[in-house]
Amino acid sequence: MRGLAALGPSWSGRRRTPAGYGGSGCARAPTGEVAGPAPTPVFLLLSAVTGGTMLRAAARIFLGAGPPPQERAGDAETTGEGEEPEVRTARRVPPRPMAAVPAVLPALGLGAGAG
Repeated sequence: MRGLAALGPSWSGRRRTPAGYGGSGCARAPTGEVAGPAPTPVFLLLSAVTGGTMLRAAARIFLGAGPPPQERAGDAETTGEGEEPEVRTARRVPPRPMAAVPAVLPALGLGAGAG
């Protein structure tokens, strides 16, 4: 890991880019010097699968997409009897910091990628 950290933020392949981060160049550069261009499709595939998984999870969590979980006969059921509720009133709107982070981080990422 120390080798990747030593590359710095502007490393992308065999040359340095003046515009900051070189995308996934930090991972491709060390493997590219050893294995040539062969790992590039693997990195692209893994990036696509990771992005798709994140989008699917976000859709299921925030939009309720997909089928509801199925009940299985052998699952243990908890009723919550005798427990105190964590909140006194139901709140439908998330707190501002929780809504701001997923709104601001992608915007910052797009801004850094465009620069």
